[in-house]
Amino acid sequence: MCGKFVTKLDNIDNEQINKDVLARKSMKLDDTPGNTFQEDSYYPETEACTKLLKEVDKVIQKNVNTRFKTYNQWAHILEPNESTMIHTHDSPGMPPHISWVYYSKTEKNCGNIFGKQQYIISLYPWKRIHQ
Repeated sequence: MCGKFVTKLDNIDNEQINKDVLARKSMKLDDTPGNTFQEDSYYPETEACTKLLKEVDKVIQKNVNTRFKTYNQWAHILEPNESTMIHTHDSPGMPPHISWVYYSKTEKNCGNIFGKQQYIISLYPWKRIHQ
């Protein structure tokens, strides 16, 4: 599986999502220094955040895979001059899956974000490469 799908979502309350996510900014997936999950926060189960997940699932089910369901989510908040390294969400021993990212807020000249638009989802299929 290869390629990507990018679309814009309408009727999403990005301001509320941003407030909800920032309220949990300090609730990290892991507090162990150096652990990759130390930079990720728990994704809120608020009305606005839950609606986003449902809308993303609908778009993916309609355009990519009818059986898709988001099963894991988190918030990744970057401050000015911070970045995320190129990485994979590959899980050895697990079947290939789809990863997606939603940018609820970006600033002008924010960096090398695919599309450089607000309110988009980008889907990236990951397949384990056997060496």
